[in-house]
Amino acid sequence: MSSDSHREVDAAAKDMESGAEELQERVENLDDDIDDSRRKLEEMRQKLGDRGDNVAGDWEDTDDAAGGEDPKGAA
Repeated sequence: MSSDSHREVDAAAKDMESGAEELQERVENLDDDIDDSRRKLEEMRQKLGDRGDNVAGDWEDTDDAAGGEDPKGAA
């Protein structure tokens, strides 16, 4: 292998390592965001108590805004 090939391989390895470190940092930040969101959700649940289960109402039993049921096959 030539000296230029070694440099290219070394440069690629450094780029790969740098990319892996960046991805690991992003994953850690996302984990922190998820943990924060879970804590906030739990705080909201505690504040709402029993009311939290029906905040949006019983939407499954309501008609759509046009006053009727969705047509068959509608997503």
